[in-house]
Amino acid sequence: MSEETLDLKSDLNELQDQSNELLKAAQEVVNLFIKAIKIFCIYPPDNPIPKEFRNNLFRKLTEFLDENEELKLGIDQSRLFFKDKVILKEEKKDEGVAFALYRDGIREVSFQKGLEQEELFSFLEAITSCIKSILPEDDLVTLFWEKDLPHIKFSAVDEFLTEDISDLPQPTGSKDLKELYYSEVDLEGSREREISQPSKIQVERFLRDLDLIPQRELDELKFLLEKDKSFEPLKEMFFILKEVLSADSEFSDFSETILLLEKLLDSLVGQEDFYLASEVLLLLKNLGEAESEAGQAHRTERIKEALNRAGDKERVKTLTQILNQNPRLDLFSARKYLSLLSRNTIPHLVDMLGELENFATRSMVCTVLESWGEKNIELLSKGVYDRRWYVVRNIVGVLGRIGSPLAIPYLKRTIGHEDLRVRKQTLEALSRIKGEEVNSILLSILEDPEEKLRVRAARFLGERPCQEVVDYISNLVSRKDFRDKSPEEKKVLLETLAHTGKDEAVNLFKKMILKKTWFKKEKQKETSYLALKALASVNTPSSLEALKELSSSGSRKTRQQANLLREKFSSFQKSGEGRTPEVEKEFEI
Repeated sequence: MSEETLDLKSDLNELQDQSNELLKAAQEVVNLFIKAIKIFCIYPPDNPIPKEFRNNLFRKLTEFLDENEELKLGIDQSRLFFKDKVILKEEKKDEGVAFALYRDGIREVSFQKGLEQEELFSFLEAITSCIKSILPEDDLVTLFWEKDLPHIKFSAVDEFLTEDISDLPQPTGSKDLKELYYSEVDLEGSREREISQPSKIQVERFLRDLDLIPQRELDELKFLLEKDKSFEPLKEMFFILKEVLSADSEFSDFSETILLLEKLLDSLVGQEDFYLASEVLLLLKNLGEAESEAGQAHRTERIKEALNRAGDKERVKTLTQILNQNPRLDLFSARKYLSLLSRNTIPHLVDMLGELENFATRSMVCTVLESWGEKNIELLSKGVYDRRWYVVRNIVGVLGRIGSPLAIPYLKRTIGHEDLRVRKQTLEALSRIKGEEVNSILLSILEDPEEKLRVRAARFLGERPCQEVVDYISNLVSRKDFRDKSPEEKKVLLETLAHTGKDEAVNLFKKMILKKTWFKKEKQKETSYLALKALASVNTPSSLEALKELSSSGSRKTRQQANLLREKFSSFQKSGEGRTPEVEKEFEI
């Protein structure tokens, strides 16, 4: 192969690459143009979202024109062409931007270098107005002619004429313009159009002529009015951005669309629409997972930023204000919304518990925190250091419902909290966590200044038989001050020892029953009787033998009580009931 042939082939490849790059650049501009139109159909022109789209489109289009002088687009019913290549194909042939242009006779539009910002904005405004309007007078040819667009040229046709309308002289006024236009298309001359009538007179004539409109058209008009009444702009915005997001190929476009979703999310939360706000978060999370699997690190990180932003300190503060102002709002959707935020939101939700004024909303936030589970114990547990007792109590409750041993170091701290309500919640939390490590903390509660807390801890220890519990309670009931405790506390402690110690506790019970004292005799008698019932509840051969011994020794009162307990047990054995729950109740202390 000659050098000339190789050079020619290289030149052809280079030209092909340049052509592909040009086509891609034109397609980016057109895609941004379509997005802008869709956004304009939802938001008023002065809204910051369409303004941002408008500015981005002007920047992209200007860059293209600076390099290529002109962007000329061909138009048919559902497609836009650039250099005879399809760069946009709309799914439905009877709606969309291409159809709006084609319907009104426009077959080609050309943007030329030197395009001013106001020209482009007027062009977009005209198309948006035509798409949104249901009045036949609002055709694009008329709207374009009314505006001064020297750097945007059009070619238009109708069923009678085919001509380049960009070369026609520009009319001086709206009236002359419309008369010129309709003199060309209304060849039958059936009825002279009164274009220049003030809008008030036109409306009056329209209302007067309603009787002449066919019923089918009235029904269609009614349908449009009902549709307009139920129109939800933020919802439409969400679906548009969802569609736009899937079409973004460049990272810069992708990032801008994510930015719009962030702003949409703020608007939805501000309007208390947590259902749709949850849909936005779900879209971002699913998209983030897909981009991560595809190895798109930059896109994944951008989505992560958006999710973190949604749950940052300022936005959680705003959400707190909303919940306080309207505690009756849809808490189910609010809970779903919060649960979809990133784990970085956890510290802000903990702070939120201290600011919420309603029990239902605090409970909802606790449920969300609980859903984060064992993997986020460290973040959740920072709440135990909060200066507000009610925040600490709520976090302890969350840790208890999670039931992870990882929470034990934090619960050790709160079991000594100055507020009784926090200590009670800590005890409940510990009772839900399995493992011997919890036992030592529960045993420490037996020394708490609050009796009700001590009694409840003893009951929980009765369900955790181990040598540590037996040793500790054996030592506790042997102390001199044990007899001074309330009957309820003594009863529960002895009952716990009987259940956990079994035969090991028999000798201790016998010693307590036979003990005599010269002081506080009534207290000692009470303790002896409770120990006797505890002995009977052990229900082992050694405990029954000890009960038999006591029935013939000790004080007269002790012998009577021991014989009574033996008789009850004997009658249960003869009846064949054994130690059923009902029988156990008879031997309860």
